[in-house]
Formats: sequence, C-alpha cells, structure tokens
Amino acid sequence: MNESYTEIYTLVNDIVDHKVNLEEAAKRIEMLKSQYGDDIFPGYIFEKEPKPWRKSYLKELKEMHISGACSEEYILYMAEVSDEIYAQKMRMIIGIAVTAVIIVLLVMLIILL
Repeated sequence: MNESYTEIYTLVNDIVDHKVNLEEAAKRIEMLKSQYGDDIFPGYIFEKEPKPWRKSYLKELKEMHISGACSEEYILYMAEVSDEIYAQKMRMIIGIAVTAVIIVLLVMLIILL
C-alpha cells in the first residue's frame, strides 16, 4: 500500500507544480483506482473556497493533503484550483507582453514623428 500513497503524493505534487491539469489528474486517478482498487481514495469532507484562488490557497490545500485529505474529489478540486491559478498567471504574462509591445510601438511612433 505504501507505493500507492507515494503515487498519490507524486500526483498531488504534480498538480501543485501544474505539471498535471484537471483532465490528466482524472486520468491518473482512474489509473490508480484500476491498479490499487476503488477504495484507494478514502472519503474526505471539505469546504471549497470561492474564486478567485491564489497560490497560497493551493499550498494550503497541499498541506491539508499531507494531513490526510486525499479523496478523489479533493484531488480533482486541487487540480481545478491549479488550472485556474495557471490560467491567471498566463493571462497576466500575456497582458504584460501586450502592454510592452504597445509601449514599444508608441515610443517608435513618437521617435519617427
């Protein structure tokens, strides 16, 4: 059974590092259930926090996992939170890049006039 917990822990770390998205997490959970049985993920009741989510919330979820929160629903929720945080980060990067391009174009236009 230790190997199964190691694989679950690896999955959780991959979710936190956004190496795995929600869809991939669901596939890995199904693979783990087929390999170790449906009861590999014990039930866990938890309260979901409303959006917007921050990286600190994802870290809090990881800490709760370490202390025993490892139901299938909980891990999928972690993946959803991770996906949203990653999307926020990408939107911010794209926004900064677009702003930088606009500024460069404006400066070039001013210099040319």
